Amino acid sequence: MKRYNSKIAGGLMSLAAMVLLAACNHVDYKMLKRGDGKFKPQMGDYIIGEMWIAVGDSVLMTNAGKPGPVIQVGEPEFRGDLQEGVRLLHEGDSARFNIKADSIRARGMQLPDIVKGTLSYIIKVQQIVP
Repeated sequence: MKRYNSKIAGGLMSLAAMVLLAACNHVDYKMLKRGDGKFKPQMGDYIIGEMWIAVGDSVLMTNAGKPGPVIQVGEPEFRGDLQEGVRLLHEGDSARFNIKADSIRARGMQLPDIVKGTLSYIIKVQQIVP
């Protein structure tokens, strides 16, 4: 019984650490898969991989099956910007980031009228290139 309780406690501590990390970085994300890469992207690096941009269950854009540069790491423009999230990734990681559409529009970016609440970005990192 003690081993079972310690596994539950360990799992809850890991969950609490993930929630705290998400809150500290102000970005709403969920790590889908942890890779074995050791390097985190630095300012100016390119993340090579696959990305999906979706609203609800509708995919607006993807390069699935055709990995390429999906984002260049830069300075976040607002709290909860995707740039805050991609700095948490390593090679081999996959994560979903939920970004508020209002925050994006407030920076002057155009979004389709279909986009109301949040945009979901799913990024699968294959390589980080300086």
